[in-house]
Amino acid sequence: MRLSTATERFLDTVRARGLSRATYDAYASDLRLLVSLATVTASDSVLAFDANLVRKYLVTLSEKNLSPATLHRRRASVSEFAKWGKRERLWSGDVAESMPSIKRQKTLPRPFADDERDRLMALDLNVTERALRGILYYTALRVTPICGLRVGDVSFSATRFPNGLESPGSIRATSKGNKQSVKPMHPDLYRLLQEYVLTAHPTLDARAFLLTQKDGSPWTRKMIEKRVSRWGVEAQVPDCHPHRFRHTCATNLLESGADIRMVQAMLDHEDLATTALYTKVTDARLAGAVAALPSFPNRPQPECQKTETTKGL
Repeated sequence: MRLSTATERFLDTVRARGLSRATYDAYASDLRLLVSLATVTASDSVLAFDANLVRKYLVTLSEKNLSPATLHRRRASVSEFAKWGKRERLWSGDVAESMPSIKRQKTLPRPFADDERDRLMALDLNVTERALRGILYYTALRVTPICGLRVGDVSFSATRFPNGLESPGSIRATSKGNKQSVKPMHPDLYRLLQEYVLTAHPTLDARAFLLTQKDGSPWTRKMIEKRVSRWGVEAQVPDCHPHRFRHTCATNLLESGADIRMVQAMLDHEDLATTALYTKVTDARLAGAVAALPSFPNRPQPECQKTETTKGL
């Protein structure tokens, strides 16, 4: 069997598992690069998929100065493909076992400073961009799930959550790993989305994408990133990109006293340790706030006052 055929069969199983489009595209990109390398160095055959090919693949990637996160993801793609091929008896051994490990660098979240956040939220935007800004900040959703939101995912009915609390509405989203979640709607977001939906979707077609292009297709990542970058220029906020709204929401939740497990649920994190990174950010911001407290010079007491105080002791 051709290696390219095997990778397409593997991608069919990825699609059948209902994983997100972003995950599918990542697998497809990584494995087609592997097939290209095999075709050049050996042949387009499953027999070419061995430890030597994988080693060359990783060396080729490392020479491109890719980030550790990208290298880690591409190694994971090949590892999953290797395990699948073993189950399908396309090769006998587990090629993934011989793959060198790549440590994924954990970087701290980068929320906006309070003044940066306030300037961004104060920008005078059109109705569509006001809705987008509200979704980014008040739901902490990643860009890909936002692109996939449909009108029917937004509920303007009061929602009662298991803890007994209510929110004026909710948003149903499909996050990383095809994880379904329901986000409570902040009152400000409720008003923003009501205004937007009535303007952009007067027919209330539940199947329509919430952020839709003229041809009915959803907005792309680049469309959102381009707008957010422009907001940064207008608000004088450097390095302004969508994911920082997610970081800001989580950090603000912790600073307002939210339990870390609530924030974990809001961010759809599988591992609590990932959410715990945000506590390091809040600790650092707290240290900065303490350092910014006003100083009061320690003036020496008059000599007579010292004497009286000492007698009292």
